[in-house]
Amino acid sequence: MPRTATEALINAMIVYNAILVPVFIAGVLLYLNTKGTQTATIGIILAALSPFIALAIVLTLVKKGVIKPPEKPPKTREEGGRGKP
Repeated sequence: MPRTATEALINAMIVYNAILVPVFIAGVLLYLNTKGTQTATIGIILAALSPFIALAIVLTLVKKGVIKPPEKPPKTREEGGRGKP
């Protein structure tokens, strides 16, 4: 489980890029292999929407608890931590 928000964000970005890149490449290849057809239009739309598709999947995974949020916010100095006063 990530300890900080930075670690949680890095975990989410790893999953985001793991989804985004293959979906984008599949859309571009579909477009390039079938130029001038309806399938080519579907491919270019898939490539254009790939960031949003990946974001929706990552947000769903966070909501279901597959990607964990940070444990706790850092403590302030009054609470015995090294954070801001």
